[in-house]
Amino acid sequence: MDSRAIIRLNSIFPKYLQVKDIRIGEADGFSLIGKRNDRWNLYRRISHDLSDSERSALVNYAINHGLDSFALQGKTMSVSLPAELSVFLDNFNSIIGCRVSPVSLHSKGDIYLCLQFEMSQSTEVSRLIMGYINSKHEFDVNLIFYGRYAGKVPYIFNLYQKLGNSLSNFTLVESRWEFNEATIEAEAEGLFLNRGTLMPKQFSDSANEQIIMKLETPEISGGFHAIPVPGEPNLFEAHLKSSFFRDFYLNVIIEYSGPIFYTAKSDSSGLSSFYIVQTDATDSFLQGLFKHWSLRERHNHVNYLVQVRNMGKVELDGPAGQIVAQ
Repeated sequence: MDSRAIIRLNSIFPKYLQVKDIRIGEADGFSLIGKRNDRWNLYRRISHDLSDSERSALVNYAINHGLDSFALQGKTMSVSLPAELSVFLDNFNSIIGCRVSPVSLHSKGDIYLCLQFEMSQSTEVSRLIMGYINSKHEFDVNLIFYGRYAGKVPYIFNLYQKLGNSLSNFTLVESRWEFNEATIEAEAEGLFLNRGTLMPKQFSDSANEQIIMKLETPEISGGFHAIPVPGEPNLFEAHLKSSFFRDFYLNVIIEYSGPIFYTAKSDSSGLSSFYIVQTDATDSFLQGLFKHWSLRERHNHVNYLVQVRNMGKVELDGPAGQIVAQ
């Protein structure tokens, strides 16, 4: 998608959660938004090793400060998003070819949402956004950016850097899945028969997956339901039955619990996947990725790492930079 809108939700959450002398979530960082049991949840990774009593105290502190649905599993904090915000997310994602980025920026209790779309869809998109920001909320809502974006990193990283943070806090992981004739036709109803760049519309535990894909040519192959984006001949949304991204969501993202900027590129011989993860949690992410590769459903896949490199050292003018900025 060629355009972005950034919405700031002011003081939607506490600035931090207190456990003894530890302030959790105070530093600027990223959270991941995904659906589970048809509810929108926000996931955030904690770096502290807490005792059982500290974990119990953290849950109690969160609940006492208004986070009724707060849960802690391993190093994953999760909380359900407010109902009226969830309705807006569903409405935005109902627009063909548009998505709410699964990664949001948090800073001092504020959440920055990134909405991705094509400028050709601006009539419907801007009407929906303006309707939302001008309605009544329990928290202030501001539109801080709207327009085309052709940068070298995900747009929300610009905000992160403007707050005084460094890209070196994140690491690029690139992996490769080599196709064979059996897997390319069977996996995801033949989605990977198409050449182009793709990303999940949302991360969800549902087997009904939705993928946004930008093709190198307008022809579409495969047995899935393809819905072209009006006015964009090479862009379509795929609706299909698959466990490919659901397994990744449940076995990697939630257990790892950190933010994952994810984009993939499919070609005639394989799928190159690009992930941006927290540098201090790269080992945890790689453990989850290996678990994903080892699932029974993927025992016949040929997967391997291509590169693991700190974002401060990535050549953003190269192919990897062009893809991860999607």
